[in-house]
Amino acid sequence: VAGGLLANRLFFDSPRHRLRIWAARLPTLRQLLPMSMKVFKVLRCCLVLLAVVTASHPERLPAGPLAEAVARAKAAAGVPVDSEPEPAQAVKRPPAPEPAAAAIEQVGDQPPAPAMPPTVTLELRLPITGSRDTQLRAAILRQLDRLESRPGQRGLLVLQFANEGNAAAVGSDFGRSLELARFLTDPRLAGVKTVAFLPEGASGHAVLVALACEEIVMAPDAVLGPANRDEPRVDEAMRVAYREIASRRRTVPAPLAVAVLDPASRVARVATEVGEQIVPLDEVAALRQRVQVMKVDELGPAPLELTGRQGRELGVVRLLARTPAELATGLDLEPAALVIDPSLGRGWQATVVGLRGAITGDSVGRARAR
Repeated sequence: VAGGLLANRLFFDSPRHRLRIWAARLPTLRQLLPMSMKVFKVLRCCLVLLAVVTASHPERLPAGPLAEAVARAKAAAGVPVDSEPEPAQAVKRPPAPEPAAAAIEQVGDQPPAPAMPPTVTLELRLPITGSRDTQLRAAILRQLDRLESRPGQRGLLVLQFANEGNAAAVGSDFGRSLELARFLTDPRLAGVKTVAFLPEGASGHAVLVALACEEIVMAPDAVLGPANRDEPRVDEAMRVAYREIASRRRTVPAPLAVAVLDPASRVARVATEVGEQIVPLDEVAALRQRVQVMKVDELGPAPLELTGRQGRELGVVRLLARTPAELATGLDLEPAALVIDPSLGRGWQATVVGLRGAITGDSVGRARAR
């Protein structure tokens, strides 16, 4: 019995026996073939019916594989085929923003960085004697078109004071210094911003030229003053001139400018409820009657000698810089912009260059070499 059961199980569970069972259940090929032909005829009739319905309304059938099948069915059924309908218009999408534009939008509506202003750097050799003032004025006028080349943007004129030794730095002529200071405050230079760069300081009447500039830049240990070193005797004409230039430019308060010149002038730094100001010492009492005075510091000794650090504390020195590179960093300029123009070296020098015959490239080269 056990052997019979084992043989029966092995026979009926074999793959060959299972295949015979499934083959017996499936219909034969002769039965499936007529059925497939009937299904094909039904599908063809459906396609023909769909073609007839969409013949009068072609716009209802979108372009695609179904429309192509309908067209083939029409051709097979003998139905006239109209011209192919226009394909459906694609949905227009906004173009993707460019990477640069997208980056700008992410940053925000920030204005672009302003362009570097036209910059000219000229050297003022001290002391101011002879024709040095006229040479400097001529050089500035030659560069004026360049400084005013951008409408709406003021050019930058940097005057670098150059001392030719401590002994030669004194002795600037008062009249020539005053004329140069008045030229720097002339309305013709209203479109130019002037900066006085004093890496070694200045004394004598060269101080008057520094007062005529809109901004003063000094080395921390450089000294400005005293202005009476060239002429120990100070008269009223000098006081008026220093007060006039200081009032025009307002870089240095007029009382402080006179105190740099006049040993008899005494000034004080006064802290009031409305801010700090520099006034003559004899006017402090009258100032107390108008505003509340909290602190009074007398500046001295007279005549004043201001270092770069002291001038920075008083608000009369814009920047502290020892070298042109530091000045360029402080003014947010390229170092190349502060290269001194060599055309001012010794003024214009006249020369005669003779040209003979036809002007050719060779003749021009020879003339330039001369």
